[in-house]
Amino acid sequence: MHRLSVALLALFSCTAPETVDTTGAGLDYSSNPDCGPAEAVVEHVIDGDTLRLETDDTVRLLLIDTPETTKGKHECTGAEATDYTAELGLGQTVNLYYDAECRDRYGRLLAYVEGPDGVVNELLLARGYAEVLHIPPNGAEHVEDYQAIESAAQSARRGRWGACH
Repeated sequence: MHRLSVALLALFSCTAPETVDTTGAGLDYSSNPDCGPAEAVVEHVIDGDTLRLETDDTVRLLLIDTPETTKGKHECTGAEATDYTAELGLGQTVNLYYDAECRDRYGRLLAYVEGPDGVVNELLLARGYAEVLHIPPNGAEHVEDYQAIESAAQSARRGRWGACH
């Protein structure tokens, strides 16, 4: 809990999105090794919360939802969320951490994705490009921390919280 407090303090102390402490909350992620690769290269960013790996797996980021930019939709800050996800992971080797359920109903892997700059799921929330989406049983261990990160972004009016609301 102390790491979360330090991370939130850093988030509140920043005024411009460019200076947000992008270390997220420093959460500890355990993983279900039977779900999929523990490490892979991001080949393509489909949208802010969905990636394709060089292994040909599609990954849906756990515990977050970004504005839609596919199928003709252009929701507020959706393009920024997609661009930020690409900045954080495209062409990079990332670590994948899985939760209770490995795949969603569309066959996508469900994961927390950690790139060189930190956990992409957390970073999108901290920048205000995502909101919490909790679909049990996944995320039970981290949902309160993610809600706190989202709340800090809302209070600072980062991303979608300043541009769209």
